[in-house]
Amino acid sequence: MAVADVNGDGLDDFYIGGSHFNKGTFFIQQTNGSFEMQDLLPGPDGDAKTEEELGVLFFDADKDGDADLYLANGGYEFEASDTAYQDKLFLNENGKFRQAKNALPQFLCSSSCVKAADYDRDGDLDLFVGGRVLPFEYPTPVSSYLLRNDGKGNFSIANQTDAPGLDKIGLVCDGLWTDFDNDGWVDLLIAGEWMPLTFFRNKNGVLDSGSRIQIPNSTGWWNSLTAADFDLDGDMDYVAGNLGLNTLLRSSEKRSIGLYFADYDENKGIDPFLSVFFPDKKGQLTEFPFFVRGDMDMQLPKLKGLFPRHYMYGEATIQDVLEGFPKIKPTVYKANQLKTCYIENLGGNKFTLHELPLQVQLAPVYGMISGGDFNGDALPDLLLCGNDYGTEVGMGRYDALNGLLLAGNGKGGFTLLTMQESGICIPGDAKSFVEMQSADGHMLVAAGQNRGPLKVFKKNTPKGKYVTLNALDCAGIVRLADGRTYRVELPYGHGFLSQSARRLSLPEQAKSLEITDYQGNKRMVEL
Repeated sequence: MAVADVNGDGLDDFYIGGSHFNKGTFFIQQTNGSFEMQDLLPGPDGDAKTEEELGVLFFDADKDGDADLYLANGGYEFEASDTAYQDKLFLNENGKFRQAKNALPQFLCSSSCVKAADYDRDGDLDLFVGGRVLPFEYPTPVSSYLLRNDGKGNFSIANQTDAPGLDKIGLVCDGLWTDFDNDGWVDLLIAGEWMPLTFFRNKNGVLDSGSRIQIPNSTGWWNSLTAADFDLDGDMDYVAGNLGLNTLLRSSEKRSIGLYFADYDENKGIDPFLSVFFPDKKGQLTEFPFFVRGDMDMQLPKLKGLFPRHYMYGEATIQDVLEGFPKIKPTVYKANQLKTCYIENLGGNKFTLHELPLQVQLAPVYGMISGGDFNGDALPDLLLCGNDYGTEVGMGRYDALNGLLLAGNGKGGFTLLTMQESGICIPGDAKSFVEMQSADGHMLVAAGQNRGPLKVFKKNTPKGKYVTLNALDCAGIVRLADGRTYRVELPYGHGFLSQSARRLSLPEQAKSLEITDYQGNKRMVEL
């Protein structure tokens, strides 16, 4: 989901991305606060609609003052050469959209996310596009892309000159433009599957691979990223959504889940072995293949000969299995961190991971909204949702999360609010989470559930204060009546496949806001 004022009437509208066979849908807000479904995009619906839209983003590509729409197309069901993987840019023309067919370079990538920022400080918005997977060749690492805007809405791939570290970086699920070191240049934080949380520091418009920072003990199955100054120390802290602990896939730095992949049967296909530590006959934790023989011998028929009985395979360690293919040297991935975590920014390019409360770990976390005050204490809070219905049949659905509100204490700690206290209930296969303003001035949050109803909640506290942002505004310092201050960032896109309105919600206690744009210009807003 992505939020913007699509038709220029001053009201927040939103778009829900389309899937294979289903066109995306606009929801246009009316003056009475209701939303009307509209089809504002050219192109077919039904069988002729092949693209699977993952990341969607509103931003002003051509600097004409309205919200254009980027669609990052992904999926796994077509060959890598299929044009269904070509991203698309649609320009806003008086509230309707026209495809800018020559604005994007031709690159076929099963994308995950798209996030905008003026990384080179030249006055226009550039794009990071996360590469998710190579179709039919999981888990081969794929490239992500930095797309540089020429100022007129035409984009070119800038990896070679400005971001060489993005080539073959991995399986990216989310990215976040953020100035982690407060030097005025927006940096890039990346999270993905079998990947460590990684910062690319921006040095004068170049995402420098040499100063890449990987947070220790952070290789996980990350889904999403969001940022806020949770400890009120003037720099940005982060929350990263992960798989959680409510699965058989337990992991630690010493006993990491693993993936051993190669073309074991030499048929030009990739065969992955997932491994996990289970007790052996003596009760000692030992690394075993995760999937049972019945699943694996469909992939590798040779396993039937190596382990004629199921109990033989059941007793075989991962090394016993790999010894059955002595000529093959697999590539090995390890993931040692599966908890959803708060990442404290210590300054000096140092970070500390803190696991969030147990209730957060009950299912994978996807959608997140951070930094807003949801309980009236003027401190940054955290809203999140999750679950995953797309698991293997033998695992069962990950469906124990009903949405959570965590109240921040201003020191980097969180208090979990019950469902009765928060009013949040998102029990389905929840993925995206966005914030917008209703026509009557209240804040709304909307949660998207895969194959389930859209859930919309209204903030049940005073309306607060709202500041509408300019296109290039990137950060701000909020000053409260009691003298406290905290830093906010104003990203184009946050969390899993989500973009909230370009509108900053502030508590009643806020007295002033100093806003900085991507080029370093500042302005003061008295509240």
